[in-house]
Amino acid sequence: MSVELKERELVTYQENLILLTQTIELTSGYQTTLIQLQLQEEKDSELREVVEKIAEELPQCDIEPDMPMVQKVKHIVEREKALEQ
Repeated sequence: MSVELKERELVTYQENLILLTQTIELTSGYQTTLIQLQLQEEKDSELREVVEKIAEELPQCDIEPDMPMVQKVKHIVEREKALEQ
């Protein structure tokens, strides 16, 4: 095998190693992001359950399932204020 061919082979191995390292870093980053998204979804689900339970306990506090979370919370606060008066 000629020296030139060995050098090209070495460069190819080095380039493959760089690409493999980048792939591992990207995969690790994607996995971290996926875990963060799953944790956020769990928190959102827990928050939804808490808000719905609060709304159930307040008289005449009907919130729609498709309402954005901010609107649900505002509706609960407004209903609570109305009941205090």
